[in-house]
Amino acid sequence: MPLPGIEDLSRQSACIRGAAAAEETTALLEGLLERVTDGVLAVDRRGCVLYWSAGLERLAGITATEARGRPLAELAGEAAARALADCPAEASLLWAAAGEAIPVRLVIAKVKGPAGSPLGRACAVTDLRRAWLQRARGERTHALATLGETVASVTHQLRNPLGATLGYLGLAIEEARASSAAPLLEKVREGLLEIDRRIGELLAYVRARPPQFGPVCLRTLLEEILEASRARFPEGPQWRTRIPDGLSVTADREQLRQAFENLVANGAEVAGAGGVVEVILQSCDGREGGGVRVLVRNTGGELSPADREKIFEPFVSSKRGGTGLGLPLARRIIAAHGGRIAALSAGGWTTFVVSLPRDPSVTQEEWSADAAETN
Repeated sequence: MPLPGIEDLSRQSACIRGAAAAEETTALLEGLLERVTDGVLAVDRRGCVLYWSAGLERLAGITATEARGRPLAELAGEAAARALADCPAEASLLWAAAGEAIPVRLVIAKVKGPAGSPLGRACAVTDLRRAWLQRARGERTHALATLGETVASVTHQLRNPLGATLGYLGLAIEEARASSAAPLLEKVREGLLEIDRRIGELLAYVRARPPQFGPVCLRTLLEEILEASRARFPEGPQWRTRIPDGLSVTADREQLRQAFENLVANGAEVAGAGGVVEVILQSCDGREGGGVRVLVRNTGGELSPADREKIFEPFVSSKRGGTGLGLPLARRIIAAHGGRIAALSAGGWTTFVVSLPRDPSVTQEEWSADAAETN
């Protein structure tokens, strides 16, 4: 004969085990829902919150304790409350959260009791901001690609008569060498050459090609760039260099020339006639995985944090008449060589730090994917 109270204890123990199992099941389901959606909620027949998941706490900035028992309209706005009341299978709307309107998609289901009586609504919430951002990036990439094709066609047509004009102008300068018109003609040629450089910059950006790798002596390359830059900016700035011999990389020489020419020209334009541009070449062997580092520094003010974020974006330029492609093109070329470029600004100096591996080992597919993303 069982002792008094044993049956009651057995029933209580079964209830406890059943409650623990239910809690474990609920926790598993909540964990699964948190992984497949950004938030889950449930409301009763009056539209007041019964359940508010941890994901919704992060999305809306309202804790489950604060949300429980309150009308959904107070927590997420009238649009969300109406959607749950009407109970379509799905709804896309703006969720009012902490003073911000967040685009979301709702998947809504009616919840019924054992006898089929309505108990309320359950809803899965998906934050659409990431999807909207990806779509906007895709549209921007497509627009830039279309623009690039148009620009390439137009600039190519401009370059042919420009080249002929420069040729005729060279003959005219030779004829007028001893006359007072010669300096004026030289100024005209300088202006046309600058236009030709801008066109070349546009064509290089919109007609990207994979690098053709070969050995490059950096000292020779940088000295050639600096010699051309001194001729391009005869009135200054003051040039300083620290370029040791014996440092080489595997790279596309012409592409690397374009990247460093853009960085040096940018520094010279910012520094002006009274400023300083400094080019430093360093070996990084033994640290940062090896390779080399090139620093292009210039005086002429500091970049704000906001400017440092924008300077590598295409068509963004603070210089009058600039295309805004010099720095983005330099970054893309450096990335295609497996390197990195960063801008630092302090103490009246702005420094572009270019890190290059000795041998990038970049495949055609990796370069093409990077170029498409940068565009």
